[in-house]
Amino acid sequence: MDDVAVLDLSYCVTSDESAHVRESIQELLHGGTKEFVVDLAQATYMDSSDVGALLAAYKSIQAAGGKCKFVGAPPQLLRTLQRVNLHKVFELFVHESAAVSSF
Repeated sequence: MDDVAVLDLSYCVTSDESAHVRESIQELLHGGTKEFVVDLAQATYMDSSDVGALLAAYKSIQAAGGKCKFVGAPPQLLRTLQRVNLHKVFELFVHESAAVSSF
């Protein structure tokens, strides 16, 4: 089994940063990584385009046969994900260890 890649989104995702995240995910996928945990604990603000970038990353991982889980979303981000019903799509965890061991 390949290792789980933990991606830390410790910033507000701007278009430049989301492009970097997409490139990192693609490199990891091409290298054989299929399991991802995205740490949202420090993502203090995300607008609709940022949430769209999360969804795009999730879909690209799934399209490549991988799995993606999310951890540590702050309350305001959880509310945003609930408003757009992504809490029903994304697997959300409180602790990174729980997300990693869920694979």
